[in-house]
Amino acid sequence: MGQRTQPPPETESLPVGEAQAHYDLGMAFAQLGLLADALTHLEAALRINPLHRSAQYALTKSEELRKELRLPVRKLPKAKA
Repeated sequence: MGQRTQPPPETESLPVGEAQAHYDLGMAFAQLGLLADALTHLEAALRINPLHRSAQYALTKSEELRKELRLPVRKLPKAKA
């Protein structure tokens, strides 16, 4: 399984409204096939708002789909400075 990026520790202190931004990023990454990044942001959304039902559902479905299709976990390459 590919290495996943870790959201910054300060995500734990963000307002609940920030969960939606992480959810949106997670869904965008999932549609691009970048499941490692998608899972990272969906998990961040749930750390901020554990009751975010869409993030709960998307996280479960993304993991199930990845396993079912035996897809590799791809990650967005780091930008070069």
